Amino acid sequence: MKDGVVIVNTARGAVMDEAALVEALGNGKVASVGLDVYEDEPEIHPALMENENVLLLPHMGTFTHEVSEADGGFLNYRGADEKTDEI
Repeated sequence: MKDGVVIVNTARGAVMDEAALVEALGNGKVASVGLDVYEDEPEIHPALMENENVLLLPHMGTFTHEVSEADGGFLNYRGADEKTDEI
């Protein structure tokens, strides 16, 4: 794999080894990543939550009005974690 790739996983959380992904983000092998599924859902690797090159979304398969109301309408988990209005 070339350095600086962009990864998007919307398939299954088990497809990605999140610890390896964190390492690859740190060394530049992966430039950025977008995820809507997670290896150990509902837990998300803390280093992914802290990395500004990571976009974390709720699983689009559950993107319904009811789920959005239940989780407070957050579209980005990092924004939800920070509890900011800058989502």
